[in-house]
Amino acid sequence: SRTFRHCAAGACATARRAMRRTGAKGLGGAGARRWVAAQGTQGLRKHDNGVPHYPPQGSAFRMPPKSITGSGALQRAGEDMKASGFKKVLIVTDQEEDAVQTLVDALEKNGIAHSQVVGTAAKMDVDGCDGIVSLGGGSPHEGGDRIPPGKGIGVPLVCINTGGVDLGAGTPDLAVQDPELAMSMPTGVTASAGMDALCVATEAYLSTLSNPVTDACALHAIRLIFTYLRPASSGMACEDHDDVCQRKTDNHMKAHDMLSYAEYLAGMALNSSSTGYVTRMANQVSELCDIPHREAKAVLLPVVMEYNAKHVPELFVDLSKAMGLNCGDNLKERVVLLVLAGIKKLGRDIGMPQNLRDLGARREDLEAMVAGTIRDAGSMDTSPHQPTSEEVLQMFEQAYAQAY
Repeated sequence: SRTFRHCAAGACATARRAMRRTGAKGLGGAGARRWVAAQGTQGLRKHDNGVPHYPPQGSAFRMPPKSITGSGALQRAGEDMKASGFKKVLIVTDQEEDAVQTLVDALEKNGIAHSQVVGTAAKMDVDGCDGIVSLGGGSPHEGGDRIPPGKGIGVPLVCINTGGVDLGAGTPDLAVQDPELAMSMPTGVTASAGMDALCVATEAYLSTLSNPVTDACALHAIRLIFTYLRPASSGMACEDHDDVCQRKTDNHMKAHDMLSYAEYLAGMALNSSSTGYVTRMANQVSELCDIPHREAKAVLLPVVMEYNAKHVPELFVDLSKAMGLNCGDNLKERVVLLVLAGIKKLGRDIGMPQNLRDLGARREDLEAMVAGTIRDAGSMDTSPHQPTSEEVLQMFEQAYAQAY
């Protein structure tokens, strides 16, 4: 496992702990998460092709003050919690028994007691707990982050990912990304989690809130996804000799390890640059048709990227390089076509559905999806271009029946 610390974490954490001890208003949960800004220092940056991309007024980047990643990260996190004085934690999870038991074993090995909830933050009882540990993805992390009013002031949040990019609505005190947790998941879960990370990374890169740090995270995440998602999603079946099987096992572990880093990097880019219309449209598909959110995003990604390319085709040059595509003379039209084809081929290779119809969406719900998407975007939209209702409907229609 490897440990990363935010460069400004020490001073910020000391100040936050002091304020939390006083019960200062607004410092519980997401309100206590820190932003580290370098106002006025970025200037107007350009990509390799000379195209301005960053706003001149400065930018901000946030991340957990401490992260533990790589194989064995969960065990290392148990040791870290013990060293931090944890005696008892509240576990928030929606995971299967095996994953929960792995966490419990790591806690008990370090003498840490636990209680457990499966559900909403309203059911939490943090009394007597030294920390909250969320295990899983979006729902547990959001539950752990949304501490009930009057409870949890000064209680650290530890987010342990089992796959995917979501580290919760705010930035946790400790983020844990252990690929060994993801290796036990079905290959379909690995595939959809990897495509989710690709969606997040591309949206973060194209976001109007992007900055040099989020771009670095997003582009390297894309590079790792296009290199390792296919082998990580291929399964572990092996009937060869022991030495051959061992090499396949090692390669599979490396693929999961690198994919785990990609998901972590995509999440870091997301924290400071926000999402776009892939995520907003997928929210409506999932809500109205009870369709898995990650699979809806995988279907919508090439459609929304095709729309974005009409407005910022120059940014696709860097995307193509991160995807490892040979774009020759870098003509924008050729680059865009190759990027879109690369995304579609990756989805097809790992068994992602190609359209919303195959996922079970209903054509009669498309108008309601459009209305919800526009409402969800509101005044905080960070997409490179804000589509009209008619354009959103066209994208939904395309995603409903496309095949490639």
